Amino acid sequence: MKQRLTLRLPREALNQPITYRLAIDYDVASKIIRAQIGPNQEGVMVVELAGDIDDLAAATAWLRQQGLVVSTAVGQLSIDPDRCVDCGICTTVCPTGALYM
Repeated sequence: MKQRLTLRLPREALNQPITYRLAIDYDVASKIIRAQIGPNQEGVMVVELAGDIDDLAAATAWLRQQGLVVSTAVGQLSIDPDRCVDCGICTTVCPTGALYM
């Protein structure tokens, strides 16, 4: 099973080996989709986790215990190629900069 999460990391959690712990302790594979982390600042990561449903639940609980704010990403972006005219307007209003041409 796969699950996409947004993780807000407090300053205290920035030096923790989070993805390593997910793999070793919970048998959960993690793929970092996007990360904005600066030195001595709060960080934000969008990750895709893959594993058994019980392992994912335990891993998510552990992330929360570490002080991370965990949000579940709802849905995924889809583009209707029959209606899209490649104008690029969506790229200018995307708050994360994830869309580009």
